[in-house]
Amino acid sequence: MEYVETFGWLSRNGNILSAFGRTLMDTALQTTVKETMAWYAEGLSRFEGGFSTRIAFNLACVSAGLKLVEKLCGAFGLMFDVARMNLKPDRDFLFEAAGRRLCLCLSGVYDRYTRYRRDYAIVGEVLPYAQFRKQLEHSEYFVEKNKVRRFGDVTQRVWIVDFEKFQQACDVSGFLKADAAAD
Repeated sequence: MEYVETFGWLSRNGNILSAFGRTLMDTALQTTVKETMAWYAEGLSRFEGGFSTRIAFNLACVSAGLKLVEKLCGAFGLMFDVARMNLKPDRDFLFEAAGRRLCLCLSGVYDRYTRYRRDYAIVGEVLPYAQFRKQLEHSEYFVEKNKVRRFGDVTQRVWIVDFEKFQQACDVSGFLKADAAAD
């Protein structure tokens, strides 16, 4: 429903969409062929092997287009947020120990993660919540579970992970961007 409402809003505000298109075109005209080919190659490397050649090529084009939008956002000092699960600091997570520990409201984050996968048709195995918690608890990132932390006026039970180790293993910059945007 959210997407339908957003599409309706865009349909009623065509001038904004046209302005975005013109700005995107200006950004494209300032982009080198080398830069574009690098975006395409990066996208292709993500999708080759898992899809037919035609689909992998199309997805690589979409990926390059998203990189163009990211460049446009950077030119205007805007965040191109890759954290599409829309996690919010002080609602879904918070940092402690000078940013070395990440406190997660795990059940809410897990629910949003599974919804994100379903909404975007991301295939692959998804562990049931109990199995997910068990696997996290036995991982190298685990610090503590079921600790009470204050999120504004509300207290929540959180799972705490070692954010420094987490950062070394995968791209979790979305947490940092979301936290910086909240400041």
